[in-house]
Amino acid sequence: LGQGAQKRQYGLGLELGYLLTDNLWLSGGYNFFGFKDDDLVSGDYTSKGAFVRLRYKFDEELFDRSGRKDDPQAPAKGTK
Repeated sequence: LGQGAQKRQYGLGLELGYLLTDNLWLSGGYNFFGFKDDDLVSGDYTSKGAFVRLRYKFDEELFDRSGRKDDPQAPAKGTK
């Protein structure tokens, strides 16, 4: 990498969150100073100021209709 490819920026912020239900988080925070990078999506959590974030985790258990969440070796509900 050449000298021009090395770039470093720092940020500082706080965030607190609360688990609303399985896999669903609500959080809010504050960035004390932001930074800009043309490679990042504009308006992401890099701007200075307060923000609110809602996150949901999608995984293979979300779409598992067999009823075998905890033990993959357990038979599906309604079977022997």
